[in-house]
Amino acid sequence: MFERWLGLIGALVDLSAEVGTPADSELLLLPEEAVAILRPARLEATVQKMRCLHATNRIRAELAGEIEREGILVRTAMSRGQGIVEMFTACPGPGFGWQIQEGQFRLVYLTGTGPGHGKGEERRAVREGQARAYGDYFRFDRARDLLGDTGPERPGVAPHQPLTFNGFAPDFVYRSIPAPDLTIAQVVGLGVTFAREALKAHADAFGDAFRADG
Repeated sequence: MFERWLGLIGALVDLSAEVGTPADSELLLLPEEAVAILRPARLEATVQKMRCLHATNRIRAELAGEIEREGILVRTAMSRGQGIVEMFTACPGPGFGWQIQEGQFRLVYLTGTGPGHGKGEERRAVREGQARAYGDYFRFDRARDLLGDTGPERPGVAPHQPLTFNGFAPDFVYRSIPAPDLTIAQVVGLGVTFAREALKAHADAFGDAFRADG
């Protein structure tokens, strides 16, 4: 039995080296032909998470100083079998961050505790209003510099109208652009660039709070 477990571990190590640790030029998401091979063994989600962890580790290495100083969170998650790579500023108070999920690059505002936290349209309207106050954070110019013009921002906004947001209760609103077929290098570039933008927005938010208290 022990030898069988050792053999399984060795096979997983080989699998990780083969498809779970992609080169910079390879795609973050598994190609369909790889998914087709791995699915019968129920390994496609495991390998996809390996690839996302590889990207996350690359971003963490680039942001080591900021992680140590600011306590930012860079992590991998899974949703409906799809890998997620994401970053958020540290608590307490309002938070900022980004997500790469399901072919989207999202810029995120987290309301923290307070009147914008919770379920219901009134609380969602409050957190959207809070996010709108930091509208400069929700700019995708630098993402387009890295990716090209991949498509329009969502939700769409008519000229001269306030920003609108998608989101999830109890505390999460975001705007997004399409980001299909990202390579590892693009994921790392986006992640590092917008982690630093999120830190600037977080510092501005706390400066605003400090001035209001004063």
